[in-house]
Amino acid sequence: MQLSSRTRMLALFPFFLLFLWPATTLAQTNQCTPCLVLKSADPAQLAQKVSESLARRDAADARLWVRSSASQADATAQASTGGELRSWIPFPISTEAPLLQNAAALEVELEALAALARRHPSATFQIDWAGLADPSWPQEYAFLVKRAGVAITGAAPDAPIVTGVLPLADEQSLRAFFAEEVAAYIDGLSIRDADRVSDVSTVLAQLDPGSETVLHVGDPVSGSASMAVAAAAAAAGATTVVLPIEQADDATVDPLVLLATELAGDVALDPYSTPEGGEAWAFVRGEDLGLRVIAVTASEGTTTLSFSDRQLTSPSLLTPANSSKEDLYTGRRSGTGYSVDLDPSGTVLLALDRNLAQLDGVEGVEEDLTIEDARQIFFDTLHAVELREVAVERQQNRAGRIEVDAVARARAPSGVEIFFARVCRRQQRRRR
Repeated sequence: MQLSSRTRMLALFPFFLLFLWPATTLAQTNQCTPCLVLKSADPAQLAQKVSESLARRDAADARLWVRSSASQADATAQASTGGELRSWIPFPISTEAPLLQNAAALEVELEALAALARRHPSATFQIDWAGLADPSWPQEYAFLVKRAGVAITGAAPDAPIVTGVLPLADEQSLRAFFAEEVAAYIDGLSIRDADRVSDVSTVLAQLDPGSETVLHVGDPVSGSASMAVAAAAAAAGATTVVLPIEQADDATVDPLVLLATELAGDVALDPYSTPEGGEAWAFVRGEDLGLRVIAVTASEGTTTLSFSDRQLTSPSLLTPANSSKEDLYTGRRSGTGYSVDLDPSGTVLLALDRNLAQLDGVEGVEEDLTIEDARQIFFDTLHAVELREVAVERQQNRAGRIEVDAVARARAPSGVEIFFARVCRRQQRRRR
C-alpha cells in the first residue's frame, strides 16, 4: 500500500530542513547544531581533557570551543591539540563612558585587543564592557563594538566577534542597539536568561537574520545531563551555548564531546521528529536522514519514546567515552509510527536510521494532507529560503567591512574613519 500524502510530506520534510536551513557565521561555517563553548576555572586543563576525548573517536567534523581569558589564552591554545578545538576569548574593556571623551584610554585597550587577535586569528572574540549597566548602553556600546570590530578585523579578518552579555530588559533596548548599524561588525549576540532565548531569537531574526544567539548558561553542568541543557537551548533558538563545567572530568567532558561529534556537519534541529513519551530533542542528519535524539530517561521504570515516522529503524545508544554504538533490540514498528524502550540511564544520545528505500512500499498512516498542512509546510519552507538569502547578504556585508577597514589596519581608527566606513557600507547595501 502506498503512503498517504501527509506521511510522504512529513517523511521528506527533513530534506527542506537541510537544504534550506539559514546560513550563519558560527553555526553554518563550523557546522555545529548547536555550537558548544566550554568554560571552567582552569581552561588549559579543560582544553587538554577535551583534546584527549576528541582523540578517542572519529571527530574530524567536530567543533568545540574552550572559553579562556586573555591572560590564559596562550596556555589554553598550547593545551589544545588538533584542529577541532578552538578558543573563545572574552576581552573586557574598562574605559568608562562617554567613550569619545576617553578616546586615549580606549585606544590603548584596542591596541592590546588587536595584538591578541594577531596571536589567535582563529579564536572567537567576545567584547565585554562594564558600562553595559548604564541605561545609555545601546549607543555607547555600539560605538565600542564598531571600534573593537575594526581592531580585530585588521589583525584577524576571519575571527568571529560576539557581544558581551547584554542587559536586554526589553525589546526596545535591543532595537536601539541595532539601530546604531552594528550588524556588519558582530556575528553573535550574548544573553544569559534562558527563558528569553526564543523571544530574543525572534527579534534578532528580524534585525539581523544571520546573527547568532549565544546563551550563557548560569549554573554549572555535570555528567550526561549537560547534553539536555545544550539541546534545550538549541530548541529554544540558541545557536551557540556557553556551558560552565563543574568539573573537567570524563563524566562531564565525554558526553559533551560526543554531542559535538554527532551534531557536527550537515545536521539540523528537527522538531517534526521529536518523540512523545519523555523529554527529548531530535536532530536530523543530511547524509542519511538518520536521527540523533537526546533523551532524558525516567529514574525508574522504562521510558518509551514514540515517533510518528514509520521509516525509522535500527536504534542504538552512543557511548560517551568513544562514540561506539550499543545496539538496542527494543524498537518496534506499529501502524502509526515507531517506538523505542529505554532503561533508566540518565540523559542518553540515541541514534536511529531511516529506511528511505521503503518509502513507496510500506503501509503508512491513512490520513490526507489538508490545505492547512500544505500551507504551513509551504510557508515554513519559504521562510527558510528568505532567511538563507538574508544571511548570505550579511556575510557579504562582513566581507565588505573587511575591505573597507583594510586602510585602517596599520593603526587604531579614528572616529572619522568609523563614520566613513559606515557610509561606504550603506552605499554597498544600496547597490545590492
